[in-house]
Amino acid sequence: MIMASTLLALMVCSAGVHGKVINSVIMKIIADIWSNNQWKENAYVFKFSQPCRNFKENVPGFYEQLLRKREVKGACLFRPGVYEINDAPMNWTFPNIPIMPYRQYRVRIMVGKAENLHACWVVECRTIPRGLQLASAVYF
Repeated sequence: MIMASTLLALMVCSAGVHGKVINSVIMKIIADIWSNNQWKENAYVFKFSQPCRNFKENVPGFYEQLLRKREVKGACLFRPGVYEINDAPMNWTFPNIPIMPYRQYRVRIMVGKAENLHACWVVECRTIPRGLQLASAVYF
């Protein structure tokens, strides 16, 4: 018997990076909330320096699947291009981020410096109680 808490969502992702992403840039994460049939923008706004270190520490499952393979001798240097994940099991555990209320979110992740945007991702997802994990979905 497989317990629901051990099942991981399969992720299909194609992420474009338009410049070298190094730890000297800033990562901004904006989470919008779906409420009353519309998006309430900027419900949560996070800013991080050193995005590679922060991905490793705050979203380790995503980092392992998408970014670790692209490291150059352990350094945070990612060449421009398209990074793909096909049917990879994704552990969406955020060890250092507070528990988010159960609802639907649209999350925008931007990495860059000043006016130069190096990477931008949009994720639509739902937070759900642990017992309902089979019904969860994450869309990239």
